[in-house]
Amino acid sequence: MSKVLIGYVKKWNYLQEDIKTRLAGEPKEGSIYRIIYEDKAPTSDSLYQIYIGKDTNPAKMDTVFLGADLKGAYYDRWEFEIELINKDNYLEFEYRPDELPLLKKWLDSNNSDLIDLMTKSPVPVDISQEQLAEPSIETDNTVSRALKEVISREIEYDKSMHKLQRGLNIIMERDLDIAVVLSELIHYIATTYKDKYEDAGNGNMSRDFLISTPTPHATCFNALKYIQRYTTTGFAKSGKIVDVHKAIHYLLFELQRSKQQKTNDKN
Repeated sequence: MSKVLIGYVKKWNYLQEDIKTRLAGEPKEGSIYRIIYEDKAPTSDSLYQIYIGKDTNPAKMDTVFLGADLKGAYYDRWEFEIELINKDNYLEFEYRPDELPLLKKWLDSNNSDLIDLMTKSPVPVDISQEQLAEPSIETDNTVSRALKEVISREIEYDKSMHKLQRGLNIIMERDLDIAVVLSELIHYIATTYKDKYEDAGNGNMSRDFLISTPTPHATCFNALKYIQRYTTTGFAKSGKIVDVHKAIHYLLFELQRSKQQKTNDKN
């Protein structure tokens, strides 16, 4: 029975340079590929294969043999380590942005496209029998780039929520008092989205300005302003916890601003 799985290539090392050239360096470490498992394979050498697609390499080879395991070496050709991905653990891996749409498609469709292809494809071809040819290159377009961005944000959101939940669980187990303080801070920040600006449907222009500025001066100045007022004594607004919440909120703006700035610099 054939199965199509998804694998994350943790290690891939070619032991012969000419084979690496023929396969254009495919598969690549740190990337995702489909894994074909054939439990009725004639020999254990072909139990697992990794699907790279013939358009990715000059040898026009669809799959590469892995053998009976997903870790080790295939004779004197390549050594590798591959970890399987599923809907339960996919948040634990780091992906290239261009791979995120593929991952979502494969998970959602249960690899139906490759399963359909396998019913029509011949057995994998040994690269020693193949002639070199130029690989084809698919051109991108505006729609696909936009789709990749949307899916990338969805998966990044899932990963962020996963890390948040895991972090909160650890804090609650180790330091319940800090967990309570964090819940109060989160409650305060949530109330700021119901201020007069937000309720009017205009958005908070001050927050938008702070996040879009190229320097940390404004956010840090405002955080210091509230910390200074909190630490004073003898005034009506001295020592109020809400000022600590406000200071932390401005520092969160700085973290958001800094992250956005790094993204802009890369682009």
